[in-house]
Amino acid sequence: MAIDSVIHTNEQSVNRVLQAGLPVALVFWSKAQPVSAAWEKVLNSAAHDYAGKLLVAKVDAEAEAALWQRYQVPTLPAVLVVQQGKVVAALHVQSTAETLTAWLRYAAIGGTQPPAPQAAAQSSSTSGTPRSTSGQAAATGNGHPVTLTDANFDQIIQGNQP
Repeated sequence: MAIDSVIHTNEQSVNRVLQAGLPVALVFWSKAQPVSAAWEKVLNSAAHDYAGKLLVAKVDAEAEAALWQRYQVPTLPAVLVVQQGKVVAALHVQSTAETLTAWLRYAAIGGTQPPAPQAAAQSSSTSGTPRSTSGQAAATGNGHPVTLTDANFDQIIQGNQP
């Protein structure tokens, strides 16, 4: 089963997530500037609806300042849509849930590219060498946690859960 819920990533595991062969929505947030309820609903739905076609990965910007700086995220919350190692869209707090939905759908299944979001950040490269990950827990949406490790990461991300 492919991961069908939002996962959490950090500096140690982000390259592995980005190089999993799927588009990724990197969601930058903080306790002081959380994702809105409308965005949260869109992100959870996208993770479920596009399981095996899109990864939705949250990044706590306060705890992961290096990632926040690496992607030059000017405001929180923000969603960076990454395809083939490139940021193709940067959606910020003023973006609507409809705009977020359109970009996540486009990243997962293609079709007509949505209009560029307002205040889009400059395109960034996500290249880099993956680092070893410690066990990362992620729910699969069925109430059972999945532990991602180097040994099972590719198998789980590609939808062949051991």
